[in-house]
Amino acid sequence: MTIEIRKAHRRTLSREALFSLVWEKPMTKVALELGISDVAVRKICVKHKIPRPPQGHWAAARPKSPPASLPSVPTHMEEISIYVPEKVLGRAPTSDSKDELPGKVEAVIAKGVPTRLGHGLGATYTELRRGDVDRYGYCRPNYQSGTHEVIATKASLKRAVYLMEYIFRVCGAAGFSIGSDEFSRNRWSMSSWVSRGGVSVSIRIKSSVRQIELDTSGDRSDYHKFTYSDSGKLSVTIGGNVTVRETDMLPLEANMPVIYRKIVREHEAEGERKRQRAVELRNREIREQVGRIDALSNEAARRQVSNLEAFKSQLMKIEENRHFYAALESHGELQEIDGFGDWYLWSKNVLPTEIAGSARYALHRHQVLSEIIEELKGLDPGNSELCHESLHQIAFKLDQLS
Repeated sequence: MTIEIRKAHRRTLSREALFSLVWEKPMTKVALELGISDVAVRKICVKHKIPRPPQGHWAAARPKSPPASLPSVPTHMEEISIYVPEKVLGRAPTSDSKDELPGKVEAVIAKGVPTRLGHGLGATYTELRRGDVDRYGYCRPNYQSGTHEVIATKASLKRAVYLMEYIFRVCGAAGFSIGSDEFSRNRWSMSSWVSRGGVSVSIRIKSSVRQIELDTSGDRSDYHKFTYSDSGKLSVTIGGNVTVRETDMLPLEANMPVIYRKIVREHEAEGERKRQRAVELRNREIREQVGRIDALSNEAARRQVSNLEAFKSQLMKIEENRHFYAALESHGELQEIDGFGDWYLWSKNVLPTEIAGSARYALHRHQVLSEIIEELKGLDPGNSELCHESLHQIAFKLDQLS
């Protein structure tokens, strides 16, 4: 196992300097300037008690003014140390940087959590609020009513659907389309996804619940030993593989840049997986076509041999018949038997003595089979549609020769 030790450079700045930065420009731009993530900037602000602009500050017509002074902290917290990876130092900010968000996305994030629901989330909220509650406290829709994948308790439901709307609007600003199944297969089947360029990524929001053990002094089954209560925290699962969980210091609504970046990365990863699946499917189709070509080629070669053996058998029978008639003709006394001549003529029609017709038929079959084998050799397994149609026609020809 190899452990990579990454060198880091230590930067220091005062609380006042960072306070000025976070009130001068959006958090993502401050993070880019310092060479760290916006999440790290938020954590530093929380740790050192540095007030930050509220959500929607940069999009507001009349932004809120910064506080007149900073809260007091111990002396050792007045100076902030930031460790920046060496490879980040000296990197000029560019529009291609993965740390920089697209302008439209930044604008939507700056507005904060929406105040209205769209994308069918209003219907989802109503359906879940009116639906039943399962043993874990999660709201479930009625059967066959398509809803977005919001798995939440009644206490967290409203916040969860507004968070989903926030995510949808951020993704919409980046050119993603939003989707959900119109009907669900059952009450536990919900779906939400964002799609761009023919590649979709599922999005699920779920509230966290705590398991509480009940009094087990009585005779209770495992099903009734526990109850569940809402923890007040949400999580976002992206593509079924990546989950972003909130903490006491960092709610998901304030972590939207990270959520968006993870959606983009998972979208890129899913696009690569989709391309790999297409390549694997293509290779499997080619292998199947090659297998069919080989099978038909072997069958045609087998029939050539069978055709030759059949002609050989016919030739040997004709030779036997010729010897038989030669023997009859050598015995002249047989001609004197009454009716022998008629019987002799009748037998000539039953036991053939000519081979030319059989030879022509056998040769024709051999030539047809040779043409089929040459046609099979010329097929391109990579041209799936044409190859499939040609194999179908060749298989029909073989059946006609049976």
